[in-house]
Amino acid sequence: MKRFFSALLCIALAIAATAPALAKSKASTQPAPAAVPAIVPAYQAVYGSIQTVDAANKRVTIRTNDDKDVTLRIDSITKVIDNAKRTTVTLQKIKAGTRAAAWFDPRNASSSPAALVLVVHIADGATVPTYFEAERIDRSGNDLRLLNQPQDIVLTVKRTLKIKLFGSSNTQNAGAIKPGSQFLAWYDTAALSYPAQAGTDDILLFPYDYDGYILIDRGYANVNGYTLSAKLIITEDGSVLFPILETAKRLGFRTTYSAGKKAVTIYSGNREIITFTVGQTTCDFGCTFVEAAAPRIENNVFYVPLDPILMLGNYKLLTY
Repeated sequence: MKRFFSALLCIALAIAATAPALAKSKASTQPAPAAVPAIVPAYQAVYGSIQTVDAANKRVTIRTNDDKDVTLRIDSITKVIDNAKRTTVTLQKIKAGTRAAAWFDPRNASSSPAALVLVVHIADGATVPTYFEAERIDRSGNDLRLLNQPQDIVLTVKRTLKIKLFGSSNTQNAGAIKPGSQFLAWYDTAALSYPAQAGTDDILLFPYDYDGYILIDRGYANVNGYTLSAKLIITEDGSVLFPILETAKRLGFRTTYSAGKKAVTIYSGNREIITFTVGQTTCDFGCTFVEAAAPRIENNVFYVPLDPILMLGNYKLLTY
């Protein structure tokens, strides 16, 4: 599944609900990381029991705890997981009447929105997981403190914790979690605070859903774990300009610079993707810039607006 959430371009929508879970490690009482003023993705949680399973039409209906029926579509993006085994389940093996939890995108106008994740066969008294997308990661000693995308939970885990990988028998250290990582977490009831805080040693990590990530923090940018050396330019109209040569390199692209034309061309392999020219207010993708945000050279650094950079791939964008 590839989803493109631009924090500067989309609209904030509903946040994911959190669920109580079985105690496995104590909740952290440290101060939470600063909340991130980024756009919240539109995923919503539903908890209840499986009412019907229509395997032929790939539909599952969950009767919620307040007796409302929610029908979800199961398609190529949906991860269907057995709660006890942490393994994939086919629709034919889902048992009606058992407890379930699901997360879906309510922006879908369909009467049966596609489920992102469906967890089934949750036994009475068993831990109910929470779907989590890491918005911010603070590394403190041997701990990782993960702020989720709705910005309402901080989850503390050990960096050396061996976490399960969805669809694989392999494990990986929790230190591999990065901004945009999506996973299920089974954790203790969160400590009363905002954001709430919890600890866990039980995580099921999904394959990374983005081509990379870009963090903007106090005038500087971090691209895929590398802090860019040149400071960003913020124009009077609020446009953000990035040092394109360094940014493109960290995103995995090749660049060439023409001093005569004052232009930078970006390549994917040997394929030319886009050219930026100093002072030009349009780009190859059909985007336009105000004159104040046009590509420029300052202190021998070539800057371009952020928007066309985001069009180069499916990047997780965060602003702190």
